[in-house]
Amino acid sequence: MPRVKFFSLVLTLFVLQSTVAAQIDVLQRSFLDPPDDSRIMMRWWWFGPAVDNAQLEREMRLMKEGGIGGFEVQPVYPLSLDENIRISPFLSPEYLNALRFTADKAKELGASLMVPPTDIAKVGRFSIINDPQGAVFAVIHLTGVQ
Repeated sequence: MPRVKFFSLVLTLFVLQSTVAAQIDVLQRSFLDPPDDSRIMMRWWWFGPAVDNAQLEREMRLMKEGGIGGFEVQPVYPLSLDENIRISPFLSPEYLNALRFTADKAKELGASLMVPPTDIAKVGRFSIINDPQGAVFAVIHLTGVQ
């Protein structure tokens, strides 16, 4: 009987060792190619924001190819204007359209935005963003509240 217990113990240890080795292998592979929601995020500076959709998509694709999993949009504005640069005022329709495009394209590419424009049933749509000085706040467009 003790021999049977001994061989059972050896067999159990052998099976556990191969299972642990397989789990370590999966863990090592996940570090080489982590899932999108486990990749680093970065602060993405929008100057002006003098941006257009083609430029935004190009930069998001480059970030994705570089292993970046998401970003936080940080608008900054110049102290003096260059007459050749088109500026979208903060929270203007043009700025919000660029932000909306960015959120949609980021989702398509498997990236994430800090809190992209999100619908709240019977309330409206909100997003968490940064202002040009770095303050984090939420904006909301109420549609269902009287």
